[in-house]
Amino acid sequence: MVCPQAASSSIPVRVYSQEFGDMHDTTRRKVTQRLKRVEGQVGGMLHMAEDNRYCSDILMQISAARAVLHKI
Repeated sequence: MVCPQAASSSIPVRVYSQEFGDMHDTTRRKVTQRLKRVEGQVGGMLHMAEDNRYCSDILMQISAARAVLHKI
């Protein structure tokens, strides 16, 4: 099922509910690990912005975080 709010977005968003069942343990671990990685990258980007780092450095981190999100 595709999220109705994301209909205008270029990135497909999936909404999972009980009708689809629970994730397998392996899948849950992989997703959790990737989300933690993104969480760390976003925290790092926040610190970079607060420290007035170069825009190109922050953009590189944004690109890396997006790549991880696309793998989920």
